[in-house]
Amino acid sequence: MPWKAWLEGHEFDLETLRELFRAGDLLVAQDRSDGYYLESSALQDSNGQLDHSAAEPLVKRINGVARAADQGFRPVNLRGRYTAPDGTMSVVVLAETAEGRSKFGAAAVVVSGGVPVPEPPPKGPRYVKLAEQDADVADVLRVLGQPERWIGTTYTRPGRSWNTHSEAGGK
Repeated sequence: MPWKAWLEGHEFDLETLRELFRAGDLLVAQDRSDGYYLESSALQDSNGQLDHSAAEPLVKRINGVARAADQGFRPVNLRGRYTAPDGTMSVVVLAETAEGRSKFGAAAVVVSGGVPVPEPPPKGPRYVKLAEQDADVADVLRVLGQPERWIGTTYTRPGRSWNTHSEAGGK
């Protein structure tokens, strides 16, 4: 079992990540008592110890995937808590902010011949795999995975440059 990095953010955004990464090596799941977490073998080094330096880029990448899939998504953050495979916990103290949002949706069960049709596989892992194979996709997901303050910033890569813009982001 890999390490867990506990996440914080708005319930809608955490639920979006859970839907996008409900299966595979990059797994976002919910523990009813403690909230949402990211579980991945990428969070540990070759000795099975926590690789804290891998956590932040991984969260930025899944945030980028979610922003590509859902324009209303807002990035989530690491909560500062990690759970080892043996259940021991590591904690880092972080400052918090508060925000209010609302979201409405509808659920449906697709039935064929009286039998529910299985859900398609989650979309999230496909985006991450594509980013591993294509540097442009990796760059886009990195940019999309930034907090809201990224709006209006110029990003460059050898041979490329682009600006980010948003009406909602400001003036």
